[in-house]
Amino acid sequence: MSRAFAGLTVLWCFLAASAVAAGSNDLQRTVSLDARGTVSIETFKGSVDVETWDRPQAEISARIEPDTSCGNDPHQGERVRLTEIQIDSGAARLALRSNYDRLKDLPEVRYHEDGFDAMCNAYPFVRYRLRIPRTARLEIEDHKSDIHVVGLHADARIETHKGNVSVKEHDGGLDLTTHKGDVHVEFARLAEGSRLQTYKGDIEVAVPRSAGFDLDARVERGGSLDAPFRLDERQVGRRDRVYEQKVNGGGPRLELSTRNGSLRITVK
Repeated sequence: MSRAFAGLTVLWCFLAASAVAAGSNDLQRTVSLDARGTVSIETFKGSVDVETWDRPQAEISARIEPDTSCGNDPHQGERVRLTEIQIDSGAARLALRSNYDRLKDLPEVRYHEDGFDAMCNAYPFVRYRLRIPRTARLEIEDHKSDIHVVGLHADARIETHKGNVSVKEHDGGLDLTTHKGDVHVEFARLAEGSRLQTYKGDIEVAVPRSAGFDLDARVERGGSLDAPFRLDERQVGRRDRVYEQKVNGGGPRLELSTRNGSLRITVK
């Protein structure tokens, strides 16, 4: 870790702890970022909301909240206090990370609910709100957050296990992987190749009515594919199907795959 990064991280964690002690856990910061820089976010649960603008800056807001599914025990406040948000900021890259390392050795929280005694070690929620340059690349690695991205004119990569994802007004390539979250994507333009895959979540993709693309869709086991045009289906084995065809004369590659979930293509 560079000395500059370490100093910035310590400052941000100090602000988080002070905010919790004062009864508020909101954090805000604005940093310089090249118009074609990269923004990366590594988080576990909560939410990520990304909007875009034409400034060479990134505006960051974050809130750390207790997971009250474990009750309102004072121990939850301690878990919030020990949760850190790490920031590595430079002209070409902004990296954010939800850091729960200081919670690993804490004992489980005892709580009583509906007549039962229970134990819980749930991590707090971290909720991010960002405004980033419209042409900045975006990378998100997540476990189960609600993710919303609007107006990005650059490539994006999103990986989540069971978070729900909404991407709107997207003009760039998209590489999106989920295990069982639901996904809704609206492309403003199909100018780059994209790949979306799920295990048993639902994926809906909206494309411009006249957009040309090469469809490569793979549906395994109990999955399904629905589209507003005739589908050229090819059976593979007993339960798998493949769809490889040009739509509106062809164009960038659109790869879709599911094992037990549903795929749906719509036009707008």
